[in-house]
Amino acid sequence: DTEKSTINTLILAPTKELCKQIEKHILQLMYYCKDVISICSISDDNISVQNYKLRNKPDIVVSTPAKITQHLGTGTINISNVEMLVIDEADLILSFGYSEDIQLITSHMSPMRQGLLMSATLSPDLDKFKKILLKNPAVLKLEEEKEGGGHLLQFYLQSTERD
Repeated sequence: DTEKSTINTLILAPTKELCKQIEKHILQLMYYCKDVISICSISDDNISVQNYKLRNKPDIVVSTPAKITQHLGTGTINISNVEMLVIDEADLILSFGYSEDIQLITSHMSPMRQGLLMSATLSPDLDKFKKILLKNPAVLKLEEEKEGGGHLLQFYLQSTERD
């Protein structure tokens, strides 16, 4: 939507290194649509660079919770229309002491948003966190197959140019 001038998706990660990694992978995934969707990571230490990136009204912002709360305090970011909140490494976000930042961030957002929490481990603290941030959450638990249990099955269909 060319008239849209708000952030659509906010991705939070516990470290600036992980933010840069997430941005890199998203840029690779959206290779063919980067003319339509914009992304920025504001994990840089330089505040003027962060402000410049935010003035361009990116669709997706990747950041640490501390940087977002800093921008909320100065009024340089508006997250009231965010439709999707993704928290990567949610267990680390909690262990790094970002739970108050997350609560402040979500208080500036519409309750009508989709939320995704990613975590390698499940804990009682994360379960409480999940209940605060998500409504009717579904838990997808991915487990590795035991040795010798998994077999890759691959197939293809040939098609003509017309098809």
